[in-house]
Amino acid sequence: RDWSSDVCSSDLTALLDAGELEAAAEQLRTAARAARRRFDATVRLADIAEQLGQFEEAARWFGLAIDAPGVTPAQRCSTLLRLADLLEHSGETVRALAVCLELQADAGDYKDLAARIARLSRA
Repeated sequence: RDWSSDVCSSDLTALLDAGELEAAAEQLRTAARAARRRFDATVRLADIAEQLGQFEEAARWFGLAIDAPGVTPAQRCSTLLRLADLLEHSGETVRALAVCLELQADAGDYKDLAARIARLSRA
């Protein structure tokens, strides 16, 4: 089966709903090899890794999502913000600040970014 075209397939949804995260992740890793599915697959892989408490792995998947072919500016900004959240919540405040500064360079005044940068700068 070609999972590269099935990032949102009913089989994948069923695996996720059943809590079969490792099986779902395997299918998503296959899907992530296809450039046109890379963003969706890697964001979902980051979500799974985060649910499993694998924060470094989640950060890696978010990083791949940010650099995926065809990612829109809105997708990039929202994914950078999610990465900053993940890093901050896992105690990586310096890395979270660096991501926020990158986002600010890309998007200017985005959501609560100024307040977040100020908070992380004091940490």
